[in-house]
Amino acid sequence: MKFPLYLQLEDDVQINPGFFDFIFMSVNLNSKKNWFSLEFSPLGFIGKLFKSESLLALTQYSKLFFDVKPIDWIYWSFIRMKVCSPEVIFLFIDNSSKIFSVG
Repeated sequence: MKFPLYLQLEDDVQINPGFFDFIFMSVNLNSKKNWFSLEFSPLGFIGKLFKSESLLALTQYSKLFFDVKPIDWIYWSFIRMKVCSPEVIFLFIDNSSKIFSVG
């Protein structure tokens, strides 16, 4: 079974009640937008939600730098490379960041 979304968490993360409801609501609100990741934590690589279809590109990019950079640096480098265009908006809303294309 292939899942459509992947959420990066760590084993020592404690989530608040309603966290997953908030994630599902955010996915639904952004369902018609072209997004690469939704962020639900300002910490490093924790709380990042990806469409499964986009993980291959991030994984391949990560393999190039995993031995010289931490994953959160690799992630932000990939994001900058992927969305560096005037059509891109970065929003910080309700303690969650969203990166998506306009249009």
